[in-house]
Amino acid sequence: MCCRYGASAKMYEQLGKYPGMPKVLKTGDIHPSEAAPVLQMSPKEHGICFREMRWGFPVDGRLLINARAESALTKPTFAENMALRRCIIPASFFYEWDADKNKFTFDLPHDQILFMAGCYRPEKDGSHFVILTTAANASMEKVHDRMPLIFPEAKMEAYLTDDHALPSLLASAPPLLNSWQEYEQLSLF
Repeated sequence: MCCRYGASAKMYEQLGKYPGMPKVLKTGDIHPSEAAPVLQMSPKEHGICFREMRWGFPVDGRLLINARAESALTKPTFAENMALRRCIIPASFFYEWDADKNKFTFDLPHDQILFMAGCYRPEKDGSHFVILTTAANASMEKVHDRMPLIFPEAKMEAYLTDDHALPSLLASAPPLLNSWQEYEQLSLF
């Protein structure tokens, strides 16, 4: 799962080569239902560009924020979006909570950007995205059994454009991550 992630000013600075970055950038925590900058392939821009979208697909009065990478190509809610509207959600870090509601932060070494796989769909209030998740690797499995599907920047374009490579990209193992406990419990109120 991924139910909250964050962005830093440094991350946006590193992504300055991509056109379309919103003028007002949200830094810090990004929550479901909030708008955030997302990377997509744009024929108009002739490459990868930014677009602001909202996190979560509204479905039957609830918000779906994640999709399983293993089944996203076949599930009716996600299949068309995976075929036509893939995106990358850049992040500096993300949070996860263990079974005891202890909060952990995960990131890559050396302030590398997390390029999380996703897909999006149009809604009445603009485009909405979900983050793809996969089985947790060794850096995450003690906290949660799922984690975001993360690519290196070099594989981002293939994920966005190459339909033939997509099945193997969806099955790829995410990199090992740094983690630390935040010592803040998730409030259920």
